[in-house]
Amino acid sequence: MLRNKHNQKGMNLIELMITLVLALLVSTAAITVYVKNIQTQTANIQLMRLNQDMRSIADLMVRDIRRAGFATSNPDDNFNCLKVNPFNKIGLFTSGTAVAGSSCIVFAYNVDDDLSGNICTIESTDRAGFRVSNGAVQMKVSGGTEATCETGLGKGIWESISGSDVTFSVTYTLNEKEIDITEMFADADGACNVGEACNGCDAGNQCLTSQDVAVSLTGTLADGTSRTITEKIRIRNDEFEEVH
Repeated sequence: MLRNKHNQKGMNLIELMITLVLALLVSTAAITVYVKNIQTQTANIQLMRLNQDMRSIADLMVRDIRRAGFATSNPDDNFNCLKVNPFNKIGLFTSGTAVAGSSCIVFAYNVDDDLSGNICTIESTDRAGFRVSNGAVQMKVSGGTEATCETGLGKGIWESISGSDVTFSVTYTLNEKEIDITEMFADADGACNVGEACNGCDAGNQCLTSQDVAVSLTGTLADGTSRTITEKIRIRNDEFEEVH
């Protein structure tokens, strides 16, 4: 009797099904890892863009707010204007998105440096500001005749400087420090040291007020990821009062 000495090769149905299930599991794991990597890369790109956008907005705020109060580059000829400098007044308001503190700042500076004959008048082009409205950071591009955060006739025009894919909030805090010039000059060493009377202005004396603005800018992505940038801006132009 003849026998087949060759072993039978191949897979039965159960072995084939097990192999297919294992292949499916490996493929699913590979696809899951790939999707996770794509999601991580997308999130990182969005976060990098958020950081860049916030840095650009914060830098713009710092450069512009720092100029507040500038009246003239020729103080010798325009000293009378400096004594009643209307550009020094910084206004903080709550407008647009509700956040703790003030979400809008308005200020002015002599954009064209065009004072003549001690005429110290704020023109509509001299007014500036930043606010948050419906989650977007906006810049005042036309000041109008009023120092306000509102939009409308005589109130100014605002334009968004942030993208629509990020929700922003901002808080401004104004800090002021007074130096009594009259008291300081009468002091023995002519300096305003800690604890001396010149730290704070008396009525009727000459006064110099320095200002700084603390800005806290927060941007939030659709997935809830948020970043905050905080800047302290020293206003370059101190406010002078001949009579406090």
